[in-house]
Amino acid sequence: MPLPTSVSSRLLYTRFMRVDLPELCTVLNDIFSPAGYAFDIVDHVRGARLALAHDAVEIQIILEPEALDDGPLLTLAEEPFHQTERVDWADLIRGHRCQAEILVQMTGSARGPDTALFEVMLSLCQMTTTALTAMMPPTLIHWMQSDQLFLPLKFQLMDDMLFPLPLFIKPRLFSSGRMQEDN
Repeated sequence: MPLPTSVSSRLLYTRFMRVDLPELCTVLNDIFSPAGYAFDIVDHVRGARLALAHDAVEIQIILEPEALDDGPLLTLAEEPFHQTERVDWADLIRGHRCQAEILVQMTGSARGPDTALFEVMLSLCQMTTTALTAMMPPTLIHWMQSDQLFLPLKFQLMDDMLFPLPLFIKPRLFSSGRMQEDN
């Protein structure tokens, strides 16, 4: 199965936020430039799409001043795994008024989505999400790769994990339906 050529997350907000792109670029370059991934700011596209570029990957932050159709997120929030956290996901989802999508994608100079580049893309999306969460806290994070919902504080707990497994594996709770000793 071929690896994806993009990775994304979505941050939900109750009010429209402005991104300090130079600060974000500095934070990401402090983390990734030692590994050969230094980013430059690309001109803003229509004011709502911000981009940082490197030869092989680009990070876009797409600011949407309108709420999402909350139906798919409400369905996601009803999954048994999300219900174990005892969070009023529906209230957080319905309360958002705008969003920021982080899209990390390969550029034309990348040879193809090999494992190493894909792992860099995952890390870039995670660190960009973490940095934006610190700079402008959202009410909710939707990690789209594994289709999971996170509260900002829980997401930030993974910022120093070398390989944040909770982002990459989505637990699915199920029951066989069999009773054993009244359980």
